[in-house]
Amino acid sequence: VNLRLPHPPSLTGPLTPNDAFDRVEYILKDQIKGPESIVVDGDTIYTGVHDGRVIKIVGGKIEKEMRLMDSQRQFGGCEDEIHLCQPLGMRMGRGGTIIVADAYHGVFQVDFENGS
Repeated sequence: VNLRLPHPPSLTGPLTPNDAFDRVEYILKDQIKGPESIVVDGDTIYTGVHDGRVIKIVGGKIEKEMRLMDSQRQFGGCEDEIHLCQPLGMRMGRGGTIIVADAYHGVFQVDFENGS
């Protein structure tokens, strides 16, 4: 098969390189890893991170954290996936709860007010 790709577009107009991300304000830089989705409620941000925690951020600081599963351990390979927990999608639920879709275990309702 002889395949030829077109020349890439020139980096002009909306594709012009810029430094816009050099001026962003980091939240919890180097303190959390792998946030996939966020919920913003006023000054509060909720996100799930790679180690299975769902965290509540207020004023740029972690105020509270919860795990979707009772224990989270480090495993060596794909054969251990059933033991993992990875919150991916999040939405605001009723009564201030957060609905979390986990890659391995389904959908959870998290309530930071009563810790459940």
